[in-house]
Amino acid sequence: MKKHILILIGTMMLLLAVGCTRTSPPTTLYTLGVAPIASVSGVESDITIGVDRVVLADYLKRSNLIIRDTDHKLSASNSKRWAGSLEDELNTAIAINLGTVAKTKRVFIQPTPAGMEMDYHVSVRIISFDGSKDGVATLRAWWGVYNASRELIEHDVFSAQEHVTPSEDIYEDIVSAQSKLVKQLCDDIGASLK
Repeated sequence: MKKHILILIGTMMLLLAVGCTRTSPPTTLYTLGVAPIASVSGVESDITIGVDRVVLADYLKRSNLIIRDTDHKLSASNSKRWAGSLEDELNTAIAINLGTVAKTKRVFIQPTPAGMEMDYHVSVRIISFDGSKDGVATLRAWWGVYNASRELIEHDVFSAQEHVTPSEDIYEDIVSAQSKLVKQLCDDIGASLK
């Protein structure tokens, strides 16, 4: 009888150990793409642009990539994440893309260097930035452009979708589409910097 109890306990311990050693899928990290910095060539503008820190909707303040399941339901992937903070990814992408659009290398993410005057200040508030598993990436944002005295020059709401054909890695497809949407946002903002 004692032998059967020991075998039963040993079997239960083995099953428990096997159940606890499940491996989770590997984590994949993603970054936003930007226009090549080298594309700021030819006649360069001397304007200076300060980009305020991007303000994110609360649901985006995480490292997980977000998938929109329905109009009212979102999922956060545990294994698909931003390589850095999404706020930093967006700040960098916006600054580089605006520099390309405005043909200047004088773009600074706030806070700007001490004593440096900005010709323009740009602020962006991201309302939604997600994708769906059927290959639709969405970006909605409020943006404003201010002069050196911080008086509002122009503002608008940007809302666009980018459709992709889903491949083996739908998350990479969505991030690529999101990069294009950020570029489109910067094209809109850049039109008011001239």
